[in-house]
Amino acid sequence: MRRRRRNKRNTKIFVGITLCLLLVMTIGYAAFQTNLNITAKGNIKDYNAAWQLEKNIVSSGDGLYIDTYENNRYIYRGQNPNNYIEFNGELWRIIAIEPDDTLKIIKKESIGVIPWDTNSSENGRNNSNNTYCQISSGYYNGCNAWAAVSGNFINGNYSGTVTQDASLNTYLNNDYYNSLGEDKEYIISHIFYTGPTAGNDSPINEEYELEKSRTWNGKIGLMNTTDFLKASTNSNCITISLSRSASAPCTLENGNYLDENKYETWTINSYGGTNITYPTSGIRTVSAYFTHETDGLIQGGVSGSYAISSSYLVRPVVFLKSNIKLMGDGTESNPYKII
Repeated sequence: MRRRRRNKRNTKIFVGITLCLLLVMTIGYAAFQTNLNITAKGNIKDYNAAWQLEKNIVSSGDGLYIDTYENNRYIYRGQNPNNYIEFNGELWRIIAIEPDDTLKIIKKESIGVIPWDTNSSENGRNNSNNTYCQISSGYYNGCNAWAAVSGNFINGNYSGTVTQDASLNTYLNNDYYNSLGEDKEYIISHIFYTGPTAGNDSPINEEYELEKSRTWNGKIGLMNTTDFLKASTNSNCITISLSRSASAPCTLENGNYLDENKYETWTINSYGGTNITYPTSGIRTVSAYFTHETDGLIQGGVSGSYAISSSYLVRPVVFLKSNIKLMGDGTESNPYKII
């Protein structure tokens, strides 16, 4: 009898110990799993296009470089880097991976020869509501303010009201945007730097700071002057004054894919900072563009012309959402595709 009671008691003790051990092991395992999951999640970077592309950073030749002028930004440089992307059923080029992981892309071919600004009755700005754009002579050469502003628009010693966008801005963000197919869902409204160029002999770092002094938020714009300068792998492609250089350090042949069309092309920036060489009225009417060939010289630099000029190409620029993913290798025959 005593033996049976003792056996019962021993059994209860054994069961109790076993249950305690199981409970401790279960709690410990759960804590271990939780810690493992937290640690793993903390080490995982979002798998997006930026993450894919940043694995291929180079320090020489054609390819993706660290942008030395802005933290956490990457730019494509060279004569023909693998930065082709299919968008809207067309070939575009990736200019940069922005700090917010959006992709800045530019259409490979232009959409035509279009004035930067006009004085048409539909979208011109030559009226009393845009006092910055008024020229005392009465002849309208266009207006180099890319977008309407609240208060006064200031450029150098000139200021005044700008209540309407440039005609090219209006066209790109209405007619052209509406003509795009389903891929336009990937376009995000983004900040574009629209400040002026500094003028002659201005190095990239000064240009960049001036560009950033004025911003516009929208869907479709144009490239910056510094986009063009930075795209070259030629160490001499560093200043605006090269617009009249026969040595052509910024051309396609000297390592600049953005010169691939070999023709004068508009940028989003006005021309006319501290060293403007145009007539007094020019600071309000001259917009920047990059050149390829003028008067028989292959120049490959940045210059300026009246905004109303219709002799320059337009290559739209957009920013793609940060959460897209890509397939392809970025070559012209196998461009990146959004998936």
